[in-house]
Amino acid sequence: MNNSEFYLYQKSYLRKYLDTKERELGLLVLYATATHLYDKYQNFPILHFLGDFQTAKNRRLELLDPICLNPTIVTNSTLPSLFRTTDEYKGTIMLDEADYILGFNDIKNFLLSGYQKGVKITRMVPDNKHDKGYRPVDFEIFGPKIIVTREGSDDEALNSRSIIIITLPKSADSTVPDILPSSAKLEGEEIKKRIELMISSIGDNNSNEITLGLRGRDAQLFKPLIDVAYVYGDEALNELRDFVDNEYIPESKYDTMHTIQEELIRALVDIWAQGQIAHLTTLASILEDISSDYRNISSKRIAKVLRSLGFKTDGRDKHGQYVTPNSELTSLLKAKYQVDEDSKEASVANVVETEKAIPTIVPPVGRLYSFPKGYLQVNNMI
Repeated sequence: MNNSEFYLYQKSYLRKYLDTKERELGLLVLYATATHLYDKYQNFPILHFLGDFQTAKNRRLELLDPICLNPTIVTNSTLPSLFRTTDEYKGTIMLDEADYILGFNDIKNFLLSGYQKGVKITRMVPDNKHDKGYRPVDFEIFGPKIIVTREGSDDEALNSRSIIIITLPKSADSTVPDILPSSAKLEGEEIKKRIELMISSIGDNNSNEITLGLRGRDAQLFKPLIDVAYVYGDEALNELRDFVDNEYIPESKYDTMHTIQEELIRALVDIWAQGQIAHLTTLASILEDISSDYRNISSKRIAKVLRSLGFKTDGRDKHGQYVTPNSELTSLLKAKYQVDEDSKEASVANVVETEKAIPTIVPPVGRLYSFPKGYLQVNNMI
């Protein structure tokens, strides 16, 4: 089995137990492999699984656990246990159900600092041989980290160090088992053995010219994955490029993100006020009329921005893809982005009538519509 075939084999292993997009399967293979090489890099990305209940967030940890380098799955952990575990095992820290502990600044700082090689946490430890009874000890905190949350973070520093994957429920016709069989762990352990054998023979590669159009911190985030994809071959590189193009919005494109969000909310309000359907192509035309900055903006880009805000964009009719109306979410976003109340306000009757024609899922009270970096948090103010 050559490296390219091994890449496909690992994807087939994940596919048996996880219902998700092919490009995510590829990214998980690359990330798991890269954990075994993390010490070669100055920076290593945090992998963040973000999703609601029953969206297979824990399943992803279960599948990555036997493959990643020296993994430790923890929940409700303390800072001392995290930095001591990281220093001791020099492996992958997996923070399950991390919503609560991310509220503590010391845990958040552990993640922020642990993204970069050479950063240490110093603590005084008992030492009877020392004249003061204590001595300083440095703990290494650099290494791969995977976090699982139900709600997004509004911390831009944390998001800028993370590759965020939004998890979704499995499809109705999925054949993925509800309970992970014990054989899955054994399969994963065999894959890890082969990864260790493969990386032992990896020398310097010529992947430096492959950027996927990324720069700055984005390039830092993906550098380990690009190097591994280069070893696995063209299909791995193409699927990584597909992930970057379709799932990841680079930091370099965020300069006008707030303006795009505001204008899209304003356009949606106006369209739904007239009882019409908000097609992505219509929204693209509206943005192009507003400013030359949006010239040739794609429906795909608009869909990504709207999904990040919590809207569904998978509806389709004879005129193309459209945005599913959501009056509660729209109201929250109007307040957040201070959309002018003098714009063509959507009457309750119009919105309700439109929603009857197009089924909508109203988000539960209290959810945070906070997605990858550059996106703003929207608190439910009800």
